[in-house]
Amino acid sequence: MTKFKIDIRSLLATFFVVALFTGCQNEYKNIKEPDKTVTISAGDTIADLIRRVTLRDGSFDNIFDHCGAISLKFPYTVQIEDQLVQIKFLNDIEAILQDTAQYEDDFELVFPVTVIYSDYSESILTNEEQLDALQVQYNADTTDDDIECLDFVYPINLCSYNTLFQDANCTTVENDFELYSYFSNLNDLVVEIGYPIQVKTADNSIITINDNIELENQINTYINSCDENDDVDPGDDNDSINSVDDVVSDTLLLTSGYWKITLLTAGTEAPEDTLSISSFLIKFNTDLTVQAVSGSNIIAGTWQFSNYDSLKSLSIEFNTEDAPVEWLNAEWEILLLNNDTLELQSETDTEGIKNITMSKSTG
Repeated sequence: MTKFKIDIRSLLATFFVVALFTGCQNEYKNIKEPDKTVTISAGDTIADLIRRVTLRDGSFDNIFDHCGAISLKFPYTVQIEDQLVQIKFLNDIEAILQDTAQYEDDFELVFPVTVIYSDYSESILTNEEQLDALQVQYNADTTDDDIECLDFVYPINLCSYNTLFQDANCTTVENDFELYSYFSNLNDLVVEIGYPIQVKTADNSIITINDNIELENQINTYINSCDENDDVDPGDDNDSINSVDDVVSDTLLLTSGYWKITLLTAGTEAPEDTLSISSFLIKFNTDLTVQAVSGSNIIAGTWQFSNYDSLKSLSIEFNTEDAPVEWLNAEWEILLLNNDTLELQSETDTEGIKNITMSKSTG
């Protein structure tokens, strides 16, 4: 009796395996392998171009956040002179842009705010210092990944296949976010675009695209064909824009390595101060933190650039009250900054005039 039951179970198990295998084979036969001349893989050049076209452009609200790599999530509040104004829509920004002369660009964000990055991720900023850090981080990067001179016209139909062509999945994308997400998560898949599709140029011309080659050629043709309006201070005069460019340039110089203090001048104590602090290397970081490093002794702090007309200043604040590093805590006027030398000067009623000369060190 027992032996008979085992035989029946074995027979049923065998039948199930055969049926499953046969079903998979039939499904495999019904899948049409995509034409490799029209498919796109994650590492293909055209996949990267599509992602760059669909990156989120954050330049439309630069009047408030002064950074083209991020945008502020609606709604948020700005203080314009003595009024609080809520920004809910793009039209609100455009209206203010038309009246920048009236407001004299006197805008202050009310924190917290949510920022959206070019890859559509988000983070919450709770203070001005965090926004300043993002401005330094992204405005110092002179490369512009997003392609703004060409836009896709939606909807677009897509079909993806696994690398063994045993499964297919077709979908329709309706906007840049969906298309960017799709091409950012291809992994081992290949995708086929449902041509023909249309793209729109910066002058609102419509171009019909019939295959991958045409699409790649058109993106490359229009990649730098328009003014992308990426000024971090739209509406400002040329002097203001140049000031921002100068800060970006100075940031690159300041954060490009370690600095060694070679000279202090502050009365009779200067030689002793120079000797005691020369063992520290100063490292300015792009996130607006600063470190004084001497062997295993690391003292942290913060730094900040400021521009007042033609005057450039550098504020340094280390988290210590101990000499000699505490001696650096001040707002310094930048007398000279280049690839090799940083000269600073500070003056107070109690300490008089202090000068620092730093030289670039190999670390």
